[in-house]
Amino acid sequence: MKLTDGSTRELGEILTNVLNFWLTELHKVKILSKPKSFALPTKPKPVPRHESESPDLEIIRGVRFKQHWQLMRYNCKSGAAEPIDLTGSKVKFRIYKPAEVDLVLTHNETGKSVTRTVLLNPDELNAFRKLRSEKESLNYLASLGESRKALHELAKEAKNVERSLRLRE
Repeated sequence: MKLTDGSTRELGEILTNVLNFWLTELHKVKILSKPKSFALPTKPKPVPRHESESPDLEIIRGVRFKQHWQLMRYNCKSGAAEPIDLTGSKVKFRIYKPAEVDLVLTHNETGKSVTRTVLLNPDELNAFRKLRSEKESLNYLASLGESRKALHELAKEAKNVERSLRLRE
C-alpha cells in the first residue's frame, strides 16, 4: 500500500500496528484488563527460481479484468524484496491458452494407470515437441517447475500402489 509520504508498506503490517496501538490505549484507560498484542505478519521468504511458479490467471469473457503487478527483486543485504524500476523498459505480456500434456505411469502387472496433467506455455510446448526420445522428454519435463511437481506426485502415488499390492499378497 502506498502511503501519503510516498513510502510503501504491507497492509497486514499497517493493520497489525493500528490494532496493537488501540489495544494498548484501551488497556491504559482500563477498558481492557490485560494488554494484548498481535505479532506482525511474517514477510514472504525468497523462493529459488527452480521452485518458483508462474502466476495462474483465469479471465472470464464479459467480466471486467483489472490486474496490478509490481515486479520485485530480493535484496540479500536488506533481507527484503524491493521494487524493480521499469522506467524506460520495454515490457511484453502474452496471453495464450496453455497446452495440456498428460503424464501417465502404468503398473505393468495390474495395468493400473496414474495420470497428472501439466500445462505448458507455447515456448515450452515447442521445445517439448522437438525432443526425439522419451528420456529427453522426461528430462525436459523434470526441468519445468509445474511438471517436476506432477512427476513427484506420480512417483509418490506409484509407491503407494506398490505398497498396497504387496500388502494384498
